[in-house]
Amino acid sequence: MEISQERFEFALSRLHAGEWQRFERLSSSFLASEWSEIRTTATASSDGGRDSELFSPTGAPNVVIQYSVQRDWAAKIRSTIKRLKDSFPSASILVFVSSQQIGAKADAVKKEFSTEGTLH
Repeated sequence: MEISQERFEFALSRLHAGEWQRFERLSSSFLASEWSEIRTTATASSDGGRDSELFSPTGAPNVVIQYSVQRDWAAKIRSTIKRLKDSFPSASILVFVSSQQIGAKADAVKKEFSTEGTLH
């Protein structure tokens, strides 16, 4: 059965916090088709602020991925970056995958962190 884009977007927008694992599995599978070097690290706790990372031969990831169903995505991005600065100081790129439609609304958050010269 094929699902329309509108119906899929509606389903994503209706996800709640208790369904984070389902969204992480969906997102990780989707990204794996583009990035074969993705490694899922998500756990209910102790993932250090990242749910996946791109494989790094040095063992210190510089691209980390966060999946989120939180409606307040800006607050989630800010708290994730704060955790990553402590947990993964080598990380320089955060890929944020959300069930919410963000688009250009993220411009202010991107500018906030890109001026620091750290994660973006």
